[in-house]
Amino acid sequence: MSSGIPVVYGAPAEQLSIPFSFLGDEMKSFKGARSVVRSVASSSGSASANSSILFNIPTGGYSYLKSNSVYIRATLVVEQDASASWGFAGQGVSDDQNFGGASSLINRISINIGGQTLTYGQYSTFCNSVLPHVTSAEYYNTDMKQSSFNGVMKWNSTPSSEAKRTIHFALPLAVPLFCASQNLPLFLLNSPMSVEILTESVGRALYSNTAGKPVTNYTLRDVSLVYETVEISNEYKQAMLQSKAGQMFSVHLNNYMSVGPNASTVTMTQQIGAQFSSLKSVLFTECLANPASTDRKVCSSNGLIRYTIFQDNFPVSCSNADNDAVTYLELNRAIGKINDSNLTSNIYPVANVAETSSRTSYCSHNFLAGASTSVLSDWSFSQQGTECSSITLQIEHGTPDANKWQSATAHSTNYSVYTFLLHDSVLAINVSDGTTMLRN
Repeated sequence: MSSGIPVVYGAPAEQLSIPFSFLGDEMKSFKGARSVVRSVASSSGSASANSSILFNIPTGGYSYLKSNSVYIRATLVVEQDASASWGFAGQGVSDDQNFGGASSLINRISINIGGQTLTYGQYSTFCNSVLPHVTSAEYYNTDMKQSSFNGVMKWNSTPSSEAKRTIHFALPLAVPLFCASQNLPLFLLNSPMSVEILTESVGRALYSNTAGKPVTNYTLRDVSLVYETVEISNEYKQAMLQSKAGQMFSVHLNNYMSVGPNASTVTMTQQIGAQFSSLKSVLFTECLANPASTDRKVCSSNGLIRYTIFQDNFPVSCSNADNDAVTYLELNRAIGKINDSNLTSNIYPVANVAETSSRTSYCSHNFLAGASTSVLSDWSFSQQGTECSSITLQIEHGTPDANKWQSATAHSTNYSVYTFLLHDSVLAINVSDGTTMLRN
């Protein structure tokens, strides 16, 4: 009896339209390698506010730096002369619903690799405004709370006791180079890779919940960079060098560029030179311009009425984005998660008030808006966005309609606008001489 299945003799299995689950495991294995967790102490010792922390990662040898394995560990000691609760900046709607973690301590991260410098500015603002929307609420509220003290307030009941002013944290670095889909071949580089961290000011990094009882300074002790390497054999290394001779080893980066802070005015037009071959989205938020440690550090719509984003003079944002419902869904489009039920923004439900249609803390504490310029969501392509030479951001502030915006507070000039351009980059490593080239 015929089974009805067409037979193509001599054809490979992948051409027979046979489901993967019917083929069995190919039993591939990667042998001759081992994993090692390494720790590099800061070469600059202890650090305080507005200072530099430097790490040098050895290169050459037989190592890959494993992706998504890099974190900072340190001991934080704050200076606070009066009894009050303190925590990291990035506050939510109340002290027990905070958002910020140890990432609030970092203003900028610069990485020098093979003569190329990758710089990520406004890092604390990026983490406190963007990450709550692109990671799951469970990850942010559980994993990051445990390791990085996200949302944790500590009661300084005895200011003379250093223990009441101390925490020990471990912070995974949300840096594109360290979160790439490829492991980084340190053995191809001809010089050490350096990582420099510039710390934040006290007012931007920390929060005291009591007026008149500020945090006045902080110190980071025992700072080290922890990462994992995969150690390969000499035979593997030589085979890699031979197979890649005369070529480039390419690492795809989901990169970002920060712009700002720029003073928030009632009507503002921001022109940004953006020479990218693959721009994926444009995001913006507003934060206090010069916060004290006793100020809540929130991301606010700040009296936003409507906004328009242009790419090379062509509008890419939704027309007449003049309410929080449309703005929130357009943000989800920009970060690629409309109808994604697996990712939920880390915003808090609030009591509904009929007059203002209150629903969540989105406008008042966790505001982020934007527009998408992506054409693909296929990770097999190194470029998923569109070519770009300039971005124009037009924002209109005022006193919003309470039926359109949950936080209908009037615009304040005490805020600044932060803009983030998400784009594709390729870090190309010359196999012959270990130099690098960044292609944006």
